[in-house]
Amino acid sequence: MKILAASGGSGGHIFPALSFLGELKKKRRDAQVILVVNKRSALDYVFPAEYKLAFISSSPVEISLKISNILSLLRLLLSAFQSLGILLRYRPDVVVGFGGYPSIFLVIFARFLRIKTVIHEQNVLPGRANKFLCPLADKIAISFPQSRQYLKKYAGKTVFTGNMARPEILKKAAGEAWDFFGFSKHKFTILVMGGSQGSRKINNHFLDCLSLLDDRDAIQVIHLCGRSDLKRLSAAYKDSGVQARVFDFLKEMRYAYTVSSLIISRAGAATIAELMSLRVPAVIIPYPHARQHQLYNARVLTDKGAAILLEDKDLNAYSLKEKIADLLTDRAKLEEMRGNYDKLEYPAVEQDLSGTVLSLI
Repeated sequence: MKILAASGGSGGHIFPALSFLGELKKKRRDAQVILVVNKRSALDYVFPAEYKLAFISSSPVEISLKISNILSLLRLLLSAFQSLGILLRYRPDVVVGFGGYPSIFLVIFARFLRIKTVIHEQNVLPGRANKFLCPLADKIAISFPQSRQYLKKYAGKTVFTGNMARPEILKKAAGEAWDFFGFSKHKFTILVMGGSQGSRKINNHFLDCLSLLDDRDAIQVIHLCGRSDLKRLSAAYKDSGVQARVFDFLKEMRYAYTVSSLIISRAGAATIAELMSLRVPAVIIPYPHARQHQLYNARVLTDKGAAILLEDKDLNAYSLKEKIADLLTDRAKLEEMRGNYDKLEYPAVEQDLSGTVLSLI
């Protein structure tokens, strides 16, 4: 059995693909898996040694006569030939697309070669690549039941499988997590993260809001700020008097989730999946661009009271301070937010993505 998974270059695409392949290998140890990503991803992520990797060249194309767009068009054509070559070389039984440009030609050519196809949508609002591929796919796997309203034409082949959190995130970590950060178990721990690249706007306003809080001694902070802000924020925290650990990227994310009383983050699909799995209260600040798909993701949690919505246009030091101060003084509210995760709709255990894929063979 050969399963080919194709993923875009962001963590929101790659992490679900890796989680899926890991779950598939648990069910079928004899399965041969092939992961197809763009070449830049090879530099940004570490992939399991037992997976076969294939790379294609891809980049978004705009209709314009700019030299950069002409080069992008040439790379897109090259990716079409590479995609066909990969399919002919590996002859997979199923192709699973996780969105992004690398999945487009693989799903298209798989359809013509009569290879079964599944596309997985991580966000509530379907992305452009997946929407384009919906008519060609044998199954459309969605992460949130709210996506059904945007896929009514394909209701017969849409399956609510959810979006798996990274397995390493879910591993239990108790005492070693506190030791890793050198934190007190009795303080209010805030995890701040702005997505895989960090968010300068969140970084700046959070730093400013700390000076407005009355009870700074009761707080300790884990701040994932991105590479470009690491030195500046590290120095700023030393001057702030707030105990903090600052990282550009943190591999041991399960430790961060374990010790966190509150999370302040964007609303990427992977983050929402992790919050749902670990049930941590959050203040969510959706990224305001990219068709506002993060706002749709955020509302899955905020509409049920599991998280608090703070729109990017309303983000400043004072609005952030207000949200944090309310929860600092109202621990019962935090527990209520944790309990509100029970109001969310989760997929049936037997209806996960790996089972959906295997059912096609």
